[in-house]
Amino acid sequence: MIPLVKDNEIKGALSGGEIIYNQETYYRDESINHLASCGILRNQAAKYFDSLKYYDISIATGAAQHLFELFYDISGWKSGILDTNLANANQQRSIAEKIHKKKVIAKSFYSFQEEKLLFSFIRVGNKTRARELFNNILADMFIYNPKGSLLQARAIEMLGYLVRCAVEDNPVLEPLMEKHLHWINNIIVAGDQPENLWPALRDSLDELIDYIHNKSSNKANKKVERILNYISKNFSGSISLQDISKEVKLSTFRVSHLVKEHTGLTIQQHIKSIRISKAKELLLETDLSCTDIAYDLGFSDQSYFIRQFKQTTGTTPIKFRKRSY
Repeated sequence: MIPLVKDNEIKGALSGGEIIYNQETYYRDESINHLASCGILRNQAAKYFDSLKYYDISIATGAAQHLFELFYDISGWKSGILDTNLANANQQRSIAEKIHKKKVIAKSFYSFQEEKLLFSFIRVGNKTRARELFNNILADMFIYNPKGSLLQARAIEMLGYLVRCAVEDNPVLEPLMEKHLHWINNIIVAGDQPENLWPALRDSLDELIDYIHNKSSNKANKKVERILNYISKNFSGSISLQDISKEVKLSTFRVSHLVKEHTGLTIQQHIKSIRISKAKELLLETDLSCTDIAYDLGFSDQSYFIRQFKQTTGTTPIKFRKRSY
């Protein structure tokens, strides 16, 4: 154990050792095979692997983040480039985790509806929600077009869609076309490797969000952002237009009009998109039945959930889950 000291005061300590953060049989066998290939007897490799402690990946991630912050507190250094590298690593880890969870082999169910939802959050300047959805889209994009050149082309296509929607929505945003050429060049220069392509896309997205929000920022936009945040937090309940209206202190007519005007989607389309997106996660990450998922996400019954899911993804929840393993 190494103590970390500043001004003669112990601020923390650094210790190390092997752990496991995935308890699936597949990874156990793969790890044992690796140790065996290095010359260790299989029974000894299995015994060693089974002796390791299990930690949830969030614990390891949190510890790494704490160590990162502690280092700069003690050293007095400015993070600079390392901050950028950390942002890149966080994004790549987020996308990698989403790809792993989906475990798609033969076919991905890429939803263009999510791009519309992404633009909705961009329009109101909700960068946190936009980034979260953006990473999910990148994961889908990677699965759907795993080849580097196709991935790069799809990235340019998606960025073009967002810029085109912005300009068509508000003529004052026409200068975005020039910025768009700059972003395309950055994507081309980044190449077709995900570790370089994703940061270039993320930077373009941040610039796009800031530009649109700065040019379009007004009270109405802030109201729409509050509405979308409320939907994001309460979509699994029995959410109604009256509930939203009360939350933002506007009439139901005004709420409906503002959301449609500023996002291009209705309140119900937003609720449906978020519910279906969450349903896909639950189908891939849990063993919950379709009935349980339907009720957990606020659908009135299983049949309605199945119809809505198929309408959005082109397949049923059961087929989606089976084709993804």
